[in-house]
Amino acid sequence: MPKVREFASDADYKELIMREFDWTTLDFLNHLDDEISDTLVGVWSAFLEKDYPVQYITGVVEFYGRDFFVDASVLIPRPETEELVEVVLNRFDSGSTLRVLDIGTGSGAIAISLKLARPEWDVVASDISEAALRVARSNAEELDAKIKFVKSDVMDSVEGSFDIIVSNPPYIAESEADLMSANTKFEPQNALFADDEGLAIYKKIAKQTSSETIFLEFGFAQADAIRKIFAPRSVEILKDINGNDRMAIIDSE
Repeated sequence: MPKVREFASDADYKELIMREFDWTTLDFLNHLDDEISDTLVGVWSAFLEKDYPVQYITGVVEFYGRDFFVDASVLIPRPETEELVEVVLNRFDSGSTLRVLDIGTGSGAIAISLKLARPEWDVVASDISEAALRVARSNAEELDAKIKFVKSDVMDSVEGSFDIIVSNPPYIAESEADLMSANTKFEPQNALFADDEGLAIYKKIAKQTSSETIFLEFGFAQADAIRKIFAPRSVEILKDINGNDRMAIIDSE
């Protein structure tokens, strides 16, 4: 049987091993000479050879310091979206009682992270997918985040007004499908692709909002389009850790 050390340089296998045995990085290093079942490695290899995302194999992804359950009904939360959460929290200090809507919540990572960081906020999370909402509710329950979930296409079925709207909506154009990494084919396509060259959800958000402060994640080449969609409102474009235009703050009218 292969030993743990044989997988030390492969990030995917290392993640799988650490999740399988509930190890920290230090545990992994302390068990380099342990053997791994051929059967287990064979199952992992079969999935990875097909580019199946390692997060769907483990069923877990770390986001903003917490473990979130994920399956193929939700988009895998990315590190760039952690930056969006940080931008919201930095804009509004703790102690303020605000009403927040997370549009297209998916796994619930954004909404739950905001609620746990600001317990005094009233957080609502919406998604058009009932399967995604089941995952988000499960994560909220597991992490003890008191959030209201609503099945809705953007804000169509959401009631009330909000101080903050945050969203990482689908923003990839169908014409860009060939540019996507191979493992994204296993993620829910309606969480990745949007009509109108990827801009359809932004346009709907613009039509359904006015007095809220909006925080958005978008594609690296969409900054100019975001400015035009939300004009004449003030739009601040922020770069991600890689130096790409990736987030927007739209102030109230």
